[in-house]
Amino acid sequence: MESLSRTCKVCKCEELRKLVEKEILHLRFALYKSTSKLGLENAQSPRRFILLGQSLPREDRLPSALRRVLQKCLANSREENFKKTVANEMCRNWKDDDLADLTVKVDDRVFRCHQVILASRSEYFKTRLSRTVDFLEGNNRVHASLGLPFLEEHDLSTEAFEKMLEYMYTDNLEHMDPAQAEELFDVASRYLLFPLRRAVADLLLPNLEHVSPAELCHWLILSDMYVLVMLDIFLSSYYLICS
Repeated sequence: MESLSRTCKVCKCEELRKLVEKEILHLRFALYKSTSKLGLENAQSPRRFILLGQSLPREDRLPSALRRVLQKCLANSREENFKKTVANEMCRNWKDDDLADLTVKVDDRVFRCHQVILASRSEYFKTRLSRTVDFLEGNNRVHASLGLPFLEEHDLSTEAFEKMLEYMYTDNLEHMDPAQAEELFDVASRYLLFPLRRAVADLLLPNLEHVSPAELCHWLILSDMYVLVMLDIFLSSYYLICS
């Protein structure tokens, strides 16, 4: 455990280091007690340290860490669209802090992303990034200013792509404009990110309690089209109550 504590110190994982050192002190005290009461043989028996994820502060857990990475990438992506006069080498060095290894162009905006995140969450991106023929544009097309592999996506808005990135990085959507729901359902299907549909439906449901009959029918059709079971049950029940 002392080695783990030193590793945490080098990697600047302060909260984890505090937990480990606290456990080290606890074990030393337990060793002293067992030595004095139960004898040396029992004191030398192996002890295990079990670290639960809930023991760490929320900001040090993986979802929060990935959200910070996403926010940094999005901030750098926005800057890229305005800092056209920055020298290429200066721009490259300035953006190294997000460790992005892929750029994705949607409309006029270029998003900085991480291949391992996109490939692990979406079979669509896994295929595009793993095949060397027809799909991987990064092998023969490199973003001029950053020297990163480059993909281009069509037929979706930058807002929808950003929301999809939020879900891919954090497995959660914090906020959503109800007007985006239909496009996000389509995006989830196109990019084979099916759990995103459930996340969108969960945020959409509270906004459907006072919709007009025409809107209700529209969402019923969409729930059937995208196989949204929970949304279909809610809308069907609501329709029966209203009728």
